[in-house]
Amino acid sequence: MNKVVKNGLMSLVALIALMSSVAVNAKADLGVDSYTAVQLTLSNIFKLEMGTVALYLNLLMVLGQVLLLRSKFAKRQYFQIVVAIVGGVVINFVLYRILGQWDIADNYALRFVLCIASNISLGIVIALILALNFVRLPLEGFCLTVSEAFPRIKFVVVRQLFDVAFVVFAAGVSYLVFGLDWEKMPVREGTIISTLILPKIISDAYHYFYQQKWVQALRM
Repeated sequence: MNKVVKNGLMSLVALIALMSSVAVNAKADLGVDSYTAVQLTLSNIFKLEMGTVALYLNLLMVLGQVLLLRSKFAKRQYFQIVVAIVGGVVINFVLYRILGQWDIADNYALRFVLCIASNISLGIVIALILALNFVRLPLEGFCLTVSEAFPRIKFVVVRQLFDVAFVVFAAGVSYLVFGLDWEKMPVREGTIISTLILPKIISDAYHYFYQQKWVQALRM
């Protein structure tokens, strides 16, 4: 089994773990990260499953990269389409089929633990995917593409601007459509937790994985 196949399979397993963590975070219902907040908001408005919304949004992110880069868009990055499809399917399966019948609405302590645990898992798995460097995640890929198309704007700035825009959109639209319905507000204490701990976890885990020999052997 060659390096590309091994890396691809490992990245696929990491992707499944990542999207499962996203589903658990949404199930905790204490507020989610900025990108997931948009997905939840649109899911509530259009009565679609969250994974389906995630699929459409991620495909839009891939399309944006193709339109900006055109012939410079690396062929390997078309695997982001697979990422979008698999991600949407996994989110729907875990959130609605596996966790759907699990009623934890009245158990705040459990929801808080799930929120923390899912954020830790998200950070570790995102770091692994970044370290393997097989394929970009659609949102990160689009932000990187924007920073490449406009060199004066650094990736970190683009990513932060998107985070702010997503939070404002999710909170604003949710308020306009549902009013002060706390159960349908995707930006809550969990969003603050994610903002505080997720970047640090990703950074530390990335440096750990990057130094591992088995990751170095697979890294593209």
